[in-house]
Amino acid sequence: MTALLDAGADASIRDASGRTALDNAQRRGQTAIVSILEARN
Repeated sequence: MTALLDAGADASIRDASGRTALDNAQRRGQTAIVSILEARN
């Protein structure tokens, strides 16, 4: 995740359900990803 964000990936893009990467990470209990995304927000 860090490499993607460092390369310019846009974490605010929404999927077909309208959810962001942060939304999906929170729903799936991926706490490390949530921490990374929140730190970049």
